[in-house]
Amino acid sequence: MVAGVFSRDMLDWKTKTPEGRTAEPDRAPAPSRDAVPEQTPLFRTDFSDDTIWEALMDAVDRVTEDNFGARVNFVNDPALRDAPIDSLPAAAPFPVDEGAHFFVFDGVACAGEGLPVLVVSTDPDDEPPSFRASAESVPIVEGDLGSGDVPFTECAARVGDDGVLR
Repeated sequence: MVAGVFSRDMLDWKTKTPEGRTAEPDRAPAPSRDAVPEQTPLFRTDFSDDTIWEALMDAVDRVTEDNFGARVNFVNDPALRDAPIDSLPAAAPFPVDEGAHFFVFDGVACAGEGLPVLVVSTDPDDEPPSFRASAESVPIVEGDLGSGDVPFTECAARVGDDGVLR
């Protein structure tokens, strides 16, 4: 049996064998669904289908071929049903700073091909202030935006003809 250990300093998955040896896994374990301060919130505002919500979480939790996983807090609170977008940061388990971003699973995401979540910037100067990203692209989008390597507007410019970054 092998247990996963995430080194936040290295942003790299390692595994430890029962004997305490470190080994590289063939596939990293999925990130935890427990709230962590450094993670980006993904708010659920559509509660019409729990199976689709579970599918979204599974798609976002997957680890990419490059062994990278999204650092996301899943916020699943029925009080947020159909909540206005601008009210969501206050409902996050940890503060959402200005200039940060967050994700929203709404009715469009629930019904759309690829579960296109809304990606929202909290920076009032970002244009556009939001865009859609398929659930499978969330780890990449979160990594780009969370690291600060790619500006929000540049990420938004990657949206396809269908209005979704895939």
